[in-house]
Amino acid sequence: MKALTESQIRSIQSTVYVVEEKLQDMEAVVYYTLQHREKGIAVTVEHDFTTTELQVFQQKSKEIKEVLSKIARTYGLESRQVSLKKLVSTKAAFMWEDASGSGFDSLKGHGAIDEGYREEYEKLFNQLTKLADELIGP
Repeated sequence: MKALTESQIRSIQSTVYVVEEKLQDMEAVVYYTLQHREKGIAVTVEHDFTTTELQVFQQKSKEIKEVLSKIARTYGLESRQVSLKKLVSTKAAFMWEDASGSGFDSLKGHGAIDEGYREEYEKLFNQLTKLADELIGP
């Protein structure tokens, strides 16, 4: 059998990374909602898993990790460390992009809007953008 190219190995590594990252995101939400039942600002995630559904999720998560491990061993993939600071900074950059792209004038695309709303709107969204920028870090 012909050896895989470096590009093919990187493709496999990328897929494993993305699948593991999505699984970690799901696990974080599931376990967070078990511990924190408070209402959100715009979204409240209701922990509506039954005990059985939670057990199935945990089992499937374990099985997915086992398959990912097998893929990594089969193709000689190495685990890499990712900085929590870098992850938070990256997500904060996306948050900043969303907040900074929400200028008052963008509301005009959804219909006429009274200019009287501009000052407060811009003040709040500028504050949100500034805070997201501060999360990005130096």
